[in-house]
Amino acid sequence: MAGEEKNATTLKPVIPYTGNEFSNEVKYEGTKKDLVLPKATHKGLQVTVYGKFTHTYAGAPVATGNGIAHDLLKDIEIEDGVGDLRNVRPQDMRRLMKVLQGSDSPALYQHNATELTNPTTGYFTFAGHTSGQVTSFRETFHIPFEAVIAEASFLSTLMIWNGRKDNVIRFDMAKTLDAIQKPSNVGANPVVYTDVDIKIRVESIVTALDGGGKRWVQRPQERNHTAAAQGDYITLNDVRNLASLEILATYGADNTPVTFAEAEKIFVDLIGKKNGVTENVKNKISLADLMFNDLAKKAQKDIIPGYARMNFINGSLLDSALANIYDDLWFRFYHSGLANYGSGYNFRVLINEIS
Repeated sequence: MAGEEKNATTLKPVIPYTGNEFSNEVKYEGTKKDLVLPKATHKGLQVTVYGKFTHTYAGAPVATGNGIAHDLLKDIEIEDGVGDLRNVRPQDMRRLMKVLQGSDSPALYQHNATELTNPTTGYFTFAGHTSGQVTSFRETFHIPFEAVIAEASFLSTLMIWNGRKDNVIRFDMAKTLDAIQKPSNVGANPVVYTDVDIKIRVESIVTALDGGGKRWVQRPQERNHTAAAQGDYITLNDVRNLASLEILATYGADNTPVTFAEAEKIFVDLIGKKNGVTENVKNKISLADLMFNDLAKKAQKDIIPGYARMNFINGSLLDSALANIYDDLWFRFYHSGLANYGSGYNFRVLINEIS
């Protein structure tokens, strides 16, 4: 424990060591900010975004409904001693935990109050707020390094410190609090934000275990479609072992999730090419069917509009992730008959790789 306390003192500013956690925080200032993580083996990170702000308006502003943490943290990047380990957003983590565990981390807010004395559970909304008054909030989400996407060998992906290069988490923050409004609502319903005091706290959940030397890498790809019928590919040639693909389909400036009826018109498959021969690694399936069946028959704890997992881990064994034996490997998605193509459809695909 003494060694862990010594490591904790390398972080500035430092919140006192508690149990198996180190805490550190930065202030929201609409910029990019880095935090150096403790020189230890990590099971995960607990991120809390909390604070208060005053907002004044004359119109009828509408919140995004994604939570303040998601709106203000555009990207979260984590680098370990090897290279890029994670590039995610808060809702990426919330969706994964909700599907696998049935619930995600708590979110609270309270209007017209400088403290959370009688908070409302859920994501921030303007409803019930008095213009010119303060709102307080607190939201948390978890970034796991132990492979919760499997049920065996999940400790083999703990994030270790390699003794040479620091492990770092980087927050790319939205420039202004306008990000908490629906984009389509901002222009007609301007809000003035003052007395902004928001912090991002990172708690490192560390362990004495060494880990198994594997890395669970997460990185996104995004595509925008503007036609009723359109197809696209994402090249996966650099993936070593494919654990899963998480697909989120939305439309319009506000990124509204597609309806279930629309999800039935969106199809995905996985195509490989080896020695000049092309094959279907995973056959065509609709996004709607994938929402209920992740291909590996892993129990789904919840259904999230527009979101599905294409799971390549068989029997919940991490070592069964799909080995990339192909010269070329593509994830294909295509659709026809979608009505909102004029607003644009956005496909966010989160690649989960075991390397």
